[in-house]
Amino acid sequence: MAPIGNPLPPPCPPRAGEAFREICALALLWVILWALAPGCASSLPRKDPRYQPAENLLDILADFQHHLSDDTYRYEPPQDITGKNIYRATLLRLESYEKANPNSLKPIVFFSRAKALERLRDYGGAMRNYRPLTQVDSKLKEQAEKGLKTCQEFQEARSFSLEKHSLQDHLTEIEKKRTRWRDLVEKYSGTPYESLAREEEERVDQERVLFLEDHRRSLQDGDAMILLAHQEIINKHAQSKKIDEHLLGLADFYFSLAKEYVQEHDPTGAGFDAHIFNQYANSALQIYATLARARYGKPERLEAKGKLEALRAFVDKTVGQAN
Repeated sequence: MAPIGNPLPPPCPPRAGEAFREICALALLWVILWALAPGCASSLPRKDPRYQPAENLLDILADFQHHLSDDTYRYEPPQDITGKNIYRATLLRLESYEKANPNSLKPIVFFSRAKALERLRDYGGAMRNYRPLTQVDSKLKEQAEKGLKTCQEFQEARSFSLEKHSLQDHLTEIEKKRTRWRDLVEKYSGTPYESLAREEEERVDQERVLFLEDHRRSLQDGDAMILLAHQEIINKHAQSKKIDEHLLGLADFYFSLAKEYVQEHDPTGAGFDAHIFNQYANSALQIYATLARARYGKPERLEAKGKLEALRAFVDKTVGQAN
């Protein structure tokens, strides 16, 4: 088993060229807004009201643009000053801006909304906002074309499906999805799209674990396959913000194996093997205890602490019956 509770390494610096262009995507909006609203730079005490919509849009996008390249695979999505997900909050504010200022600065509104939807992994919604910008003469056309192409790739990878008639067909589909996302992770390595691709790959890996658990009785060596899948996701996504969730999943499975063993082998009878029971129980205890100690301030710590107490009580009861 991989070491548990080690601090995550610092995020890797992105490649200078592609990442810099993505990081500065909305910085371009400031230039456009500046050109459209010269009153924003005026030192006069009273500003021309014609330029107020541009200033309002600057306020909406001020924090948002700084978080376009955040690594949401390793870290939780950024929040605004009200504690809301900044990408969701930006969508709501853009909607309010459009209602108050119909047809005002629409290229910037479309582009900003597409970027927010990207970060929320709504690739279809992002594509609908990119397309109008690719069909008009706009300073954002080139960036919109690149974003549209990438979102199309992501949407195709997510919606990939095979005709399925058996459990093996389902597993084959999942494996092909995993391969597609792994290819996209490598293709967009060093760009802000890398973290999105890693999140999608992680989601499919979780889907695989859940599918195996749901069909473990129908699979040959189902328990071994599930344990291997849990270990693989822990090793593969050791830097993910969801690593505690993955560790809890493995501990929960060990706990379920311990409970099933007790149900199938009465602790008071001759068929109960304490060694097998302890293998399951101790594996779960180790993970729960490590998470409960090391992950201060996170919900998973409280969950692990509660499950640790429940498992200890279960072990004490079982051992007492077996003695």
